[in-house]
Amino acid sequence: MKFKTILERTVAAWIGMCTLLLLIRPMDLPVTKDSFSAIPIWVFLLCIIAAFIIMTLFHHFTKFKHADTWLFAAAISLFLLLVAVRAEDIFTSSACVVLLVILLFYIQRQIPNDHIPTLGKKATTILVIIILAAIGCYVAWIGYMRYRIYASPTYDYGIFNQMFYYMKETFTPLTTCERDGLLSHFAVHLSPIYYLLLPIYLLFPYGATLNIAQGFIVSLSILPMFFLCRAKKLSRLTSLILCLITALFPALTGGTLYDIHENCFLLPLLLTLFCFYERRQLWPLYICSILVLCVKEDAAIYLAFFAIYILLDDRNMRKHGAILLALSIAWFMGASILLAAFGEGTMTDRYSDYISEGGGLLSMVANLIRTPSLALQISFSFSEEKITFILLMLLPLLFLPFVTKRMHRYILICPMVLINLMTPYLYQFDIGFQYVFGSGAFLLYAAILNLSDLSQLSRRRIIPLILGATILLFSAHIAAPNTFYFSYYAEQHQRIAVLDEALTKIPDHASVTASSFLLPHLAQREELYDLDYTNKQTEWVAIELSNENNKNAAQTYQENGYQTVYQVDDVICILQKTSS
Repeated sequence: MKFKTILERTVAAWIGMCTLLLLIRPMDLPVTKDSFSAIPIWVFLLCIIAAFIIMTLFHHFTKFKHADTWLFAAAISLFLLLVAVRAEDIFTSSACVVLLVILLFYIQRQIPNDHIPTLGKKATTILVIIILAAIGCYVAWIGYMRYRIYASPTYDYGIFNQMFYYMKETFTPLTTCERDGLLSHFAVHLSPIYYLLLPIYLLFPYGATLNIAQGFIVSLSILPMFFLCRAKKLSRLTSLILCLITALFPALTGGTLYDIHENCFLLPLLLTLFCFYERRQLWPLYICSILVLCVKEDAAIYLAFFAIYILLDDRNMRKHGAILLALSIAWFMGASILLAAFGEGTMTDRYSDYISEGGGLLSMVANLIRTPSLALQISFSFSEEKITFILLMLLPLLFLPFVTKRMHRYILICPMVLINLMTPYLYQFDIGFQYVFGSGAFLLYAAILNLSDLSQLSRRRIIPLILGATILLFSAHIAAPNTFYFSYYAEQHQRIAVLDEALTKIPDHASVTASSFLLPHLAQREELYDLDYTNKQTEWVAIELSNENNKNAAQTYQENGYQTVYQVDDVICILQKTSS
């Protein structure tokens, strides 16, 4: 028996037993030095020896080629996955990714694979549809569960639920809960793209519809990703694996974890835009550009960066790059003027560190020209939150967007720097919010471009590494934490049933003031206000009694002419205004 065989088999037996211990320990219990102290060390060593003997017998009777290497790899891979999932810490996850990459390199050296499997067109189509449907259902189910367990708050899900009620009834995007009075949402954000969702809402006018729809909107990104890969002459198998990597890319699911937002359209639209550019389909390129601008006033920033990339990438397309750049600037300026004149202006406060007192966006530009060190200082003043964000955006792709000799491609990284890193606004560099969709699309595009420049052999080596890193990070930072929604529903289904029953006491179309997590469930009405942001008198009040502030608020309403219609202590209180 060769030394390599003994070593692989011994390590596989040892790590396999360690993995088994991690599997049998409940996930909610941490692993400490005393976690398995009840197992005598001699018993553990005997189990390792027994596992070694079983693997030896398996190899003897099956003669399975490379069995020891595969068992060695499987044991370590599963062990690293469980360690990362249990830790839920980006630094532990990063260490596990590094070790996994080393392991996969080792496997590639030990088990050379000269045969490249091919996929037919029909099989590829079926598998792409399966990936799209699977990730769409997964994200939609998480969105549904957030709504179902009353985890979706007024900001922003309650706003959008009421807005779609108004769009269904009046075709106008009005809300009363967004700014404590009747107001068009387009006075806050210019997002006509929402009208594309209206037909779906007309068919299914339910509270969870928007979150479910968002899941399938982001999953549509799989289609342009596949055609983008094919446009770059990647094989069907490579394109399919990259679709799977896209589906498991943490930004795709992570961006949906705070309910629906117009930014969810950015991922499929930008990938479609990139695909049309690579295929040099000009009219679809312009139509898709307009759709990108319809997402939000600041979506023009993404189009502007892409236009600059076109100007530097292909001299034959410079005219179109210039047109797209002019279009994006004109849209952004026009939208800013409209919001300033008829709405609440653009949200420049998130970049207040760059804007002089009393100034605006021009002040920001001027200050950045005079003091570019300010941008470096803020962007790369690494807090744990920013480091976590950067690693979750780039580590799944093994930093491939940076692996290029074509300097103009670094333009594709700029949206992440400007939107996510140059601001002190915490949520913009949090993987769990909607600000990752645009920059995530650019990073995926950069990765595809740089991958297509590599030799076929290099691509065959690096793609499994990226897939492994993506699976591990998705499991540790998306899949594992989001099991919470399902366990919470199982534990709190009686409380949820009480909340459901309580809300039926409120008549349809009555004016209501509600606490944040109840408000989205009462959005099918014209007059609706958030308890924490209003002092208006409404016919009904619904308060979830989950904290002292809400309990005090319920008591205040009772002292000011409201009678309790329904109450369950520490759960909910429904009050109705008495006649004067």
